[in-house]
Amino acid sequence: MTRTTSYNSLGKDLRLELGRLRSFILLFAIVYLAAGPVLLGFSMVLTNNRISDVSMLSYFFVTYFTPFYWLAIIAGFLGGLYATRYQTVPSQSNFYHSLPATRAGLLSARVLALALVEVVLLVMVTLVAIVAGLLYASQLGADGVGTKLLAAMGLHFGYILLLFAISLATTLFAGQLTANTIGQVLMTVAIHVVLPLTAICLRAGFTNFTTTYVSTGLVARLSHWNVFYNFIAMGRRVNDVFDGIDPVFMTSGEAAQYLNVSALCWPTSSTVIYVILTALFFVLTYLLYQRRPVERAGDTLVYAPVGSFVKGVFVLLGGMVATLFGGKSLPVAILCMVIAAAIVHIVAELIYSRDRNGIRHHLASTAVGLALALAVGIIMQGGYFGADDKLPQTDDIEAATISLYDENDGVLSLDNTAAQNPTYIKKVMAVASDALSQRVTTNGTTDIVTAPLDLVYRTAAGGYTRRSIAVPREQAAEILAPVTSDGHSTLANWSTLATATPEDLRMAILHPNGISSLLPSGRYWRVTRGIETEPITDADEARLKALLKAVQTDMANRSDAVLKTRIIGFFHYVLPRATDYTEHSYPIYAGDKETAALIDKWRADGILDDERTNDISTLETTVIKSISIAKSGKITLGDDLDAEAVVDAWLAGDLIGENQAVRNQMDVDTRHGVGIYTQPDEVDQGLDPDIIFYYRKGADRLS
Repeated sequence: MTRTTSYNSLGKDLRLELGRLRSFILLFAIVYLAAGPVLLGFSMVLTNNRISDVSMLSYFFVTYFTPFYWLAIIAGFLGGLYATRYQTVPSQSNFYHSLPATRAGLLSARVLALALVEVVLLVMVTLVAIVAGLLYASQLGADGVGTKLLAAMGLHFGYILLLFAISLATTLFAGQLTANTIGQVLMTVAIHVVLPLTAICLRAGFTNFTTTYVSTGLVARLSHWNVFYNFIAMGRRVNDVFDGIDPVFMTSGEAAQYLNVSALCWPTSSTVIYVILTALFFVLTYLLYQRRPVERAGDTLVYAPVGSFVKGVFVLLGGMVATLFGGKSLPVAILCMVIAAAIVHIVAELIYSRDRNGIRHHLASTAVGLALALAVGIIMQGGYFGADDKLPQTDDIEAATISLYDENDGVLSLDNTAAQNPTYIKKVMAVASDALSQRVTTNGTTDIVTAPLDLVYRTAAGGYTRRSIAVPREQAAEILAPVTSDGHSTLANWSTLATATPEDLRMAILHPNGISSLLPSGRYWRVTRGIETEPITDADEARLKALLKAVQTDMANRSDAVLKTRIIGFFHYVLPRATDYTEHSYPIYAGDKETAALIDKWRADGILDDERTNDISTLETTVIKSISIAKSGKITLGDDLDAEAVVDAWLAGDLIGENQAVRNQMDVDTRHGVGIYTQPDEVDQGLDPDIIFYYRKGADRLS
């Protein structure tokens, strides 16, 4: 029986525990030094200081600290096992609990020793980062870099300690529910994985349901509740920014702006809940420890009902996963659930009882879990909720847009007035409802050629949702017609370009040759803004302003009729974003009056080549074939075609690009057209053409 009065001081016990942890401290000190200061030094020496500014900013801002998040989780887990080891070994349990020391004192000395070791090691490597980071910032000479690096390091320090604390607290709490090390390890894992595993099961087993809710609802939130998510997501967010930075486009004095400290911050709700859970697990650990029966040391579980509950939960999850093997057959799905429940029951009871006869016990919890799995599986797989067809009410939508998957500038933003226009939102949601009614399921084989419609919407309650709806390719344009005929569609899908200023553009290219725009050819106009480029001349700065003004003016005035005119070129551009420096290509139509007039003027001024001459010279390097297209999409090659005849047909409007025809519901002959191979050997390999054009209805075919 443990005494209620302690005759040992906490300070003395703490020193004793630190002495026992000598080997652990030495090992982790070596690992921490190797993962931080030593790796930093080797990197600097091996690269001979040739690391780019972008790489160094990224390194000090996030990469340096990434290993310590993992080490904190590992240290908390191993520390929790160490701190409760004396409770699970019968001989040690009898000895320590017979000493004149309170249970709280016994456990607290170990917990404080582990926390002290973690803090000291983390302070050590953080100080190295601070010194090296400030020296680098002073060498860089950019204002604000040092301050932001210090703020980032402070955040990392706090988050790493929080992860250590919750990892330690979770393992300690699991140790009060179990009575041997194996049980404690498995219980710790179960606590960590039960919520994200539930989300994974929902994603995998009930795709129709999660298609609607996975991006915004409970499923997404469940998948985030694990000790790894927040710091991994933080690292991806920040690294995506730095990976997308091209030094060519990075102007002087911009170093500090890429150090977005707010990008390092975890969601406030997550941080608060982590703190609450850590405190709760510590409190429960001490409360349960005070009532822990010493004689249970060495058993798998301290409380049998806990094992039954955990087993029931995993029977439910196993049954949900088992529906994947059942396909559309309900009897097969049920059989798979029963088999999964039996497997979970057998494994759990063998672990609990450590006796093969134990599988005959505690059948009730297995039956309850199986019943829940059957109920959930039948309801979801049967589509009784109609979740695969469910969309939010239009009145609940704050912003929305829908388009063919490739008809946007790569990063859709709903923070623009076009996507938030109530009339446009109604059209989008009506189109989405129509698309769902005509969608093509991916179960089984189908000869229908599909096109994915990209629906993006935001609700006040649900957040940002993105859904891909596969519809027959030939019906895609008809389905989208109510939206594409609305000028808000272009503004919503190209929102970043619509609101850009000339100073925002890191690169701008006007490629005015429509038929050969996918091929390297001709003379085009280009400006690039960055450290490693020549300054933009006043003349090009004026041209850039004129071009962007023309593009944005035409963008705001686009109608369905404009989208049915010939593509006369592309505006390629690069904008610094929160995610990347990707180049995007905005199509220019003959109906874009301002931009078309500007292109004609630049041709007259000699800035751009003559379109016909350049297109002919470009296509002469390719293989051009007449093609026939079956309903299944299979392409049959015909005769070789003359480049000059193809260009003349294109300029006359008789040839329409495949994407434009489908996207804008053009009146074309989808069974006959022209195919262009950029590489001659692709024909012999039996590949489809790189570029396909349809004949406009009524146009003469080339021969």
